[in-house]
Formats: sequence, C-alpha cells, structure tokens
Amino acid sequence: MSATRPKGPTPILASTDLYPSSLNPWSLQPTKADPGLAILAAGFLPNDPIVIEWWNFLHNQIGRRVALTDLIDAKNWPEPAREAGIIGSGAGSDSGEISYAPWHARKPLYFVNNGTASIWTSKDDGYTWSADHTPGGTFYPSIAHLDQATAAIYVNGGNYRVVGNGPDGLGDETGWDALTLGSSPNLLSVVVGDPYISGGAFWVGGRTTTPRPGIWKVPANGGLLSGAAQLFKGPASGADAVTMIACGPQYKIGGSFVAANSLWRWEDNVGAAASVTPPTSKEIRDLLWIPEEGIYMLLTAGTDPSEVWISSTGATGSWSQRVQGAASILQVGEFDFRSAAVRGSTIVAAYTRGTEHGLVISTDAGISWEWIPDPMYRHNGTAPQPLTRRIRLLGDRLRGTGYKAAGSVYQISGLRTG
Repeated sequence: MSATRPKGPTPILASTDLYPSSLNPWSLQPTKADPGLAILAAGFLPNDPIVIEWWNFLHNQIGRRVALTDLIDAKNWPEPAREAGIIGSGAGSDSGEISYAPWHARKPLYFVNNGTASIWTSKDDGYTWSADHTPGGTFYPSIAHLDQATAAIYVNGGNYRVVGNGPDGLGDETGWDALTLGSSPNLLSVVVGDPYISGGAFWVGGRTTTPRPGIWKVPANGGLLSGAAQLFKGPASGADAVTMIACGPQYKIGGSFVAANSLWRWEDNVGAAASVTPPTSKEIRDLLWIPEEGIYMLLTAGTDPSEVWISSTGATGSWSQRVQGAASILQVGEFDFRSAAVRGSTIVAAYTRGTEHGLVISTDAGISWEWIPDPMYRHNGTAPQPLTRRIRLLGDRLRGTGYKAAGSVYQISGLRTG
C-alpha cells in the first residue's frame, strides 16, 4: 500500500523549507509552493483537493504576517508622550504595575505601587490619573486582570488582602471588594490572573508567618472576592516568599530569589505546590508562559551573560538553556533582565546594564534577541533618565512602567495593533 500524502494542517512542515528525508515520494521536496496570482484570485474549487504545498505556503504567509504585527507593536511605543510622571514615587523606588479592566465598557487602566495607599485609575488611556480606591493600609506593587475581574493586593492593620473589581452588568464596575487571606500571611508579593481555570482565578504569591512560601488561589467571582472560596496551596517546605508566577494550562510555576533561587510547581486542585530544582544559580528575574510555543521561559540576571531557560512542563530536569552566541546582546557586560511580556510569538523584555537601559525582543522563543532603545528616553526633562522596569500586555497594547531614582513613575504604551 502506498504512503498517504499529507492532507491536513502541518505547522512544523509549513515553517521549514523541505520535507524530512523519508521513503515517501515527497522526501526532501519543498514544503511550500506559491500557487500564483491567478489561482489566489480565483480561489479553490469546491471538493477539489488542495495541493498541500499551496496550503503550507498560505499558512506560512499568514503566520509571518501575524508575527510581524506583534513585532511592530514591540518596536513602536508612541504614547503617551508626557513629561510628568503619572504619580509620586513609591517606597523603594519601584516602578509599580499597570493593569486594566477588559470587562469594562471604557477599559480603564489601574495602577499600584509599593507602599502607596490607593489604586490609581486612568479613564483616558493613561494621560491623566486619579486615586480610585483607598481602603486603608498600603498596596504591594502588583495588579492583575482577567476577562471577568481585576485584582490587587494590600495589607491593612495586619490583615493581608486581595481586592477585586468587576462588571455590574451595565458596562460599569461593581466597586472594589476585599478578601482577607487565611493561613497566616505576613508578606504578599505578586498576584496574577489564570485564564486556564474555569471561571477564572487569581494566584497570590507571598510568605506566611512560619516562615513558609505562600500560594493562595482566589476565584475571580466577577470581582466580588469577599465571598470567594480561597484555597492555600503551600508549599510544605522552604522559607522564601513566592515573588513571580507563570500560569500554563496544566502547571503553574512559582519562583523567588533571596540568597538563592527557589522554584515551585503545582496543578489546580491537585495537592500542594512541590519544589523544583532550579536549572541555574543566577538570579531568576521573571517567569513566562508562551502559549504559541507551549513552553515556560525563565529569565535571569547575570554576569556574562544573563540566561534564558525553557521547559514544556517546568519539572526538575526538564529545563534547557537557550545558549546565546558570542554576538548576542545578552553576552555584553552586566546585562540584567528586569521583566518581560509575551505578545503572540514575540517576547519583549526590559533590561539594565549598569547605567544603560532598554528593551530586547525575541521572535524565536529566546534563541536570539534584538535591541531597541528604551522608549522612556522621551521623558527626558531632567536627569536622571527614567528607565523601564516592567513590561505587561494589556489587551491589544504592550505597556511599560519605569521611574526616576526617588522620583515619579512614568509609563510607555505600544501601538493598538489588535
């Protein structure tokens, strides 16, 4: 019986030049062939088998253009071109974090910073800001969103809380609603949205009084968090606070660096978080889940160079390093990743190197990186220059925050490429 010629979508073959060597008649033949303007103009006939090389060509062209859209957004940061910072400085000269309300008709932005008393909001896409919620106490510099709700974390009088906001069913908001976390927390560090859990949920990372790493699950519940059934996920050992979390469809990966790296992995509704042996001793700066590649990515600070590691499961022994070539920008001097965001197939990361700062972009899952100047240079009224510290994807736009030493927080925004 003769071999069956490929008929369906073949993304891997569509991205390579030749079919693999085999006994098939198409062995080492081109995977893609341009059907030509005439066929493209007329289209394909009903029930007529499509030539797979034509399909591969079209699939590849569509993928290239989608990736180019992501790259255009990553390289262009046109607004808001403002000289003033969005709010005053926070404790520890932190850049704070921006999130937004995808569930709101006007999609307002929200901002929190370390030690500030309020969640700030902008109803005009970042041009003006005002205090939106002041519950008493102080916020931590982390805020997250899902399609159903937005959440931030703060402490008030020894009560460690996650506060949420969501839709009222009429295109507006219900207002901020707080949940006090159990299991004796004494520090909260990060909150992230997990879209892979039915109904949506937020994961909060921090530390308990034991001390012990703390991971709390809080259902989104449309932002009405006071009635949400929280779940503490451990882990059972360790002492460092969980400061970063990446959410994949099955596994969630948490990380921290104090005197050394710590990594944890867990599944929703399957036991407590378990320790993972870190693949590197260099300080972990950010963890990412890259949906289009189906991989987790770990970025480090470091000396000659910073490191990039990937894994499909996040388990011990599953991490492999993206070794950088001699000409890579990651090889030059004290290159330190700060934070990163994923837009489609494009990864955008902020970095510092001594007094230098900017962005680097990868379109091949961390194999190579391209440098662009820090868009914060537009905020150049007085020295020192503000520098980008955090990058986030909010809906159809990349956004970044940065600060001047002991000064105001600034922001940058990418294109609305949708």
